Amino acid sequence: MIRNVFLALNQLSDPRMLRLVLLSVVTAIVVLILLTAGSQFVLDRYANTGRTWLDWAVQIAGLGSAVVLAWFLFPILITMTIGLFLDNAINAVEIRHYSNLPAVRAQPLAEVVTSALRFAGVALALNVLVLPLYLIPAANLPVFLALNGYLLGREYFEQIAVRRLSPADARRLRQENRRRCWLAGVVLALMLLVPIFNLVAPIVGIAFMIHNMHTWRVLPLANARGSISGR
Repeated sequence: MIRNVFLALNQLSDPRMLRLVLLSVVTAIVVLILLTAGSQFVLDRYANTGRTWLDWAVQIAGLGSAVVLAWFLFPILITMTIGLFLDNAINAVEIRHYSNLPAVRAQPLAEVVTSALRFAGVALALNVLVLPLYLIPAANLPVFLALNGYLLGREYFEQIAVRRLSPADARRLRQENRRRCWLAGVVLALMLLVPIFNLVAPIVGIAFMIHNMHTWRVLPLANARGSISGR
């Protein structure tokens, strides 16, 4: 998996990825601004106590809380936009590293929309449920990584895998590699939390998970060959 991270990072120098990197940066900045402004708006609604000094203190605390909440919600919301980058990113990675593969599977629009809405509903519901924990310094990062490692690993993997496999086969492959997929999701979550780097992290994450998917597809065959040769 470490090798796949470095392969994904190296892909950023590919001319085919430059437009996607720019699109990722612009999208990430817009999402961060909207998240921070939205969180601040919601928190400000509860900052009217009638006492100036207390209102001022609540607003200052609210601004800090808004930034924290925006930072922790950012990975989920930016992940909902990866469809903007996905096909071109898959093409760039597979042309460079997996050029012998046939054309990707044509995915019906209804399948894409249903998958995105399902992920959005589950991800937002679970993150809202644990939202108070994101404001507790000792708890926020472990809770965030445990929950979103699963969510991000699942979403990135399945959106990429269904380009090569049926939805049922994609889910089966993810379940067979669920620990690896969760760990890959944790890596993705950490990427999306690192300031500045998180602007290009969606593209790196897509490339990273493409390599993981192709690696995990051939693992059973490689293990079988190893067992035969060891007899």
